[in-house]
Order: sequence, then C-alpha cells, then structure tokens
Amino acid sequence: MAVARAQPKSWRRQSTLALLALGIGAGLRSGEIVAARRADVTECAGALRISARGATPRTVTLRPPYDELLAQGTRASTGDYLFHPQEADRSYPNFVNDFCRQLVADPAAVKLSANRCRSSFICDHLAAGTPLSVLLEMSGIKEVESLLRYAVHVKDAPHSKAALRRQLATEHP
Repeated sequence: MAVARAQPKSWRRQSTLALLALGIGAGLRSGEIVAARRADVTECAGALRISARGATPRTVTLRPPYDELLAQGTRASTGDYLFHPQEADRSYPNFVNDFCRQLVADPAAVKLSANRCRSSFICDHLAAGTPLSVLLEMSGIKEVESLLRYAVHVKDAPHSKAALRRQLATEHP
C-alpha cells in the first residue's frame, strides 16, 4: 500500500492498487491482470468478484481489504482496463513487471512483481486453511502438487507432494 501511495502520478497509484487487488487479492497471473476489465468485476450477495479470462477461466471472490481496493479502482478507473488503463501493448509478456520496475519505492524494499503478488495470495490461503480444492479452483492451478512450491513457505501446510495429495483426498473421500 505504501508503494501505491508513493507514486507521483494518479494513474500509477491506481494501477499499483489494481495490481495489489488483482494479484494479492485474487491471485491472478500477470496476463490475467493485464486483461482485467471493469466489466469483469461483479458483486454477488455483497461479495466482490473478478472473472479471469484466458487459459484457466474462473471467478474469484476477493476478501478484505482487497475487495475494497478493487471496488475503489473500478469506480476510479477512467478506461476499460483496471490495470494501466492507458493505451498499451498488452501482449508484451513482461508488461506488469516492467511497470513494477518503474515504481517509486524504497530501494531497500522487496520489489513488487506479479509473481510475488500471486505467491502471497496462495500462501495466505494455505496459511488460512482454505481447502486445497477451493484454492486450486481460485488460483487456476490444475495439479495439487504444484502447490508445493508455495506450501514450503507456510508453517502448517503440507510439505510434500504426497501430503498435498493426501489432504486433497480427505476433502473428497
């Protein structure tokens, strides 16, 4: 949040807040963040949701405080896109991380990136005990074993592929 507030230009502040909401709040991948539009944001039963398009389409419900960040960003956005509403080549694979490299931030601070945001989303859900089947669906990850790279950073999460498979199997006997 401090990085977003430090941006001298309002469109950079808004894009940084959108990155936080879509990355940490919804776990979207870089290409999904770039493609996210205002029309993809919906409210259902008081919960804010974002529909991700692409290879793994899904709808993710955001939790506080990211739901409010996304709501504010959706209202404040002057364009159709939530992240970087200006004209841009959205097919460029490093679009988000190039944006992040140009952010005004403490030089000693950890650098913001789309992958770090997504990792935070997944690790936060592992730490909160979100059922693995739900986490797989929300994150668009196909194989439970793919969660291992995140689980090793979470104290009470399963720390082997076999343990991840066992836990998932207990959710669906």
